[in-house]
Amino acid sequence: MNSTIKKEFQKLFAELPNQHFKNEKLNVFSVKRSAQFNNNLMVVGPYIIGAHNDCRFESRHISQIGDHLITMLEKHEGAMSWVADMEDPRRKVAPNERRFSTRRVPFWRVSRQVAIKSNQTTEVCWSDQIAWTNLYKISKEDKHPSQELLDFQLQSAITILHQEIKDAKPKYILFLTGWENWAQDFIGSNMKDITIINQNDVCLKGTLIIDDFSCNVIVAETANGKRESVMAEEILKHI
Repeated sequence: MNSTIKKEFQKLFAELPNQHFKNEKLNVFSVKRSAQFNNNLMVVGPYIIGAHNDCRFESRHISQIGDHLITMLEKHEGAMSWVADMEDPRRKVAPNERRFSTRRVPFWRVSRQVAIKSNQTTEVCWSDQIAWTNLYKISKEDKHPSQELLDFQLQSAITILHQEIKDAKPKYILFLTGWENWAQDFIGSNMKDITIINQNDVCLKGTLIIDDFSCNVIVAETANGKRESVMAEEILKHI
């Protein structure tokens, strides 16, 4: 884990006990990219719902487990093959494991279509060849984060996201987040050559510049409740 990212997580963990949601059960998240990442495509969601068991925590215990959580985030940094591995709903599951398929998640269905059809990946374990992160790094366990929780982490989350992007160095970034009040807060001041699309769930495209790194960005709405094949085709026009 980059030292800048680690410092921001440490700052968040130090400030958590002073917040009104200090007794909440929370998830923590950082970027995922495997050794097979080909630097072509990064996908970005708004925030995580659900997490590795060892990245879940009760905020009232954060002073004792903050360093452990950072270690667990580092442990899972390469965990991207699970997305492709868990596509088959008929796969065998371990005892006490909840049956789950990533094909049931709109975010992953759209990401898969875009990654494969744009030739950014091959179909075999396609998820290992992309990077994935979220705008916000802390969320409630299996619940939408409150506005208070989003506001609390915003500045640190911006710093973390920018560093994750600089470290990954993707050619394209697809934000499946929406623009206003979401991606705009994180990259709005770093975008150049913006073309407004606002058609069929694609908001805009442009060039993202962070320090000496630049890449192509497409911002779309979240995939939930959308005509996913139409959405994917509209995104593909800009890659």
